[in-house]
Formats: sequence, structure tokens, C-alpha cells
Amino acid sequence: MKFSPSWIGVAISRVMRAAPVISAYAMNKKGLETLRRLIDELGAGCLTHVVSARDPNVDQDYYDHIRELCRRAGVAHFDRTESLSHATQYALVVGWRWLIEDPDVQLVVFHDSLLPRYRGFNPLVSCLLKSEPELGVTASWGAREYDAGDIIAQRSIAVNYPMKIAQAIDLIAPLYAELAIEIVRTLQSGRPLPSRPQDHAQATYSLWRDEDDYRIDWRKSAGQIQRFIDAVGHPYKGGSALVRERKVRILDSCVHPDAVVEIRDVGKVLFVRDDLPTVVCGEGLLTLRDVRDDETGEQLLPLRSFRTRFT
Repeated sequence: MKFSPSWIGVAISRVMRAAPVISAYAMNKKGLETLRRLIDELGAGCLTHVVSARDPNVDQDYYDHIRELCRRAGVAHFDRTESLSHATQYALVVGWRWLIEDPDVQLVVFHDSLLPRYRGFNPLVSCLLKSEPELGVTASWGAREYDAGDIIAQRSIAVNYPMKIAQAIDLIAPLYAELAIEIVRTLQSGRPLPSRPQDHAQATYSLWRDEDDYRIDWRKSAGQIQRFIDAVGHPYKGGSALVRERKVRILDSCVHPDAVVEIRDVGKVLFVRDDLPTVVCGEGLLTLRDVRDDETGEQLLPLRSFRTRFT
């Protein structure tokens, strides 16, 4: 059987129209890992373009890594401040912090929790602060109310404590990639993505955080403070305190066996052993293993004075 060139051209154009056009809005380490795995396993052609942005709230935002990955793979890269020249039908949204106003694009939003719990901001930090026994990722359809769209798929992983935020990110980043690969493969097959409504009655919310929320409350128990320090550490700024009006960042700590302190003036140093100060908490004692100047990053241990109070 022979086909005319014009018939072949029509057939190819129909196939091209049928293929889904998929892009990504991606930031930070989870975005990088998701893009890398997608390109490695499905090829660069699975994405028409990537939009990313710098994140001043973390030590390392992986923006340059994402841009370089796109350059090497031949995938168009745009900064969020640039005008897009590529159309898309679906967009994978990973670690994004801004509204995406485009009625022609179906958004698949990835979120750091098992929805409907922990909708909103910094859900992974909140999960660690609450000592959740498992962490998870949800892919859902974008909706007008944040994180309220129908659930497409979820992945979870059991965790043990103590757990630092950097470790938690390393644990869930592969879950993002697994979900993204599954979703893109489904779209490429022409099958609809299965989804189910959330049980809105079970929804809980995680609030946005600002500089005030990094401040350590020494009235809490040593275990609670350690979890807090772990949850807001690298790549975030780290738990903060004042030492003689100087702002410091406490990046590492461990619970110390308690002692009888007759009057618990919280924040005061009780012991210094191996150059590490142990501080009185509302309940228990906490040994500080990494204390830095907020502005310079200078290591401040050992302390210059035993009589130091953290406020």
C-alpha cells in the first residue's frame, strides 16, 4: 500500500496534536530531582519547557542547577519574570510559591503532605514539628482554594526521629519524581488521570512562616526545642536566639540528661562540657552543638563566657 506525502503529513499532524503538551514549574531540590528523573527516564521530549525562580528563603535554591539541567537536555527554560513563548496543556507544579493564572492550563500541583491534612504553607516543617510518623507527597488538580483540588495520587514514607529538614527533603524528593513519572506516562498514553475528591471535613492547615517564627521558645521542653531546631535548619535559616542582643542561629543540638535545677531560669547555660553549652529549658536540658552568628555565619562555640543566657 502506498501513501501520498500529503496523507503522511496529515497523519503526523494528528499524532502531534494528540500528544499532550506538558511543562513544569519547578523550584529547589525537589524540583531539580523531579526534572532530572523525568528527563532520565522519559526523555527531554516529555517536557516542552520549564519555569523556575530563585528562592531567597533558603541557603541553596538549586535555580542554577535547574537551568543547567534544562540547557544540557535541550529543554526551554524560563525565569518566572520572563514572558512565556511556549503553550502548554498540563503543568507539573513542584515547590512553587506563586499563583499561576492561566485558565488554559491544567495544573498538577505537588504538595508536601498527605492531603487533606496540612494544606497551605511549609507543610513539611509542620509535619516534623508535630513528629508525624510518616511523611508524604500528594499530587492534586489545581483549584481556586489552595490545596483543595481532587487528589490524583499520593506517596508516603515512614520516618524516625530525630529528623532534620534536609534529611526529610532527601527522603521525599524521590516520591515527587515517582509521582511525576507515573502522571506523565499516563498523560502520554492518552488515558485520563484518575482522581478523587478530598474529604474537606478532614482538612487541616499549616500556616506561613516568617522571621519571627524562627525564634526559639526556651520555655518549651528540650525535646520540642530539638525538633524545632531540626525542622527549621538547613536549607532554611535555622532556629534563632539572642545572646546579649546579638542574633545567633542554632543549627544542631541534642537532648541532655536532665538535672535538678532549683529555679528553672530558661535559656541560661548550666554546663559547658567539651566546649558545648547545655541550656536550661522549660523541661529538660539541651546541649547546643552548632551556634552561628546570624550575619557572618561565624561559629560561636566555644562560648566566650560561661554565664551566657539565650533569649
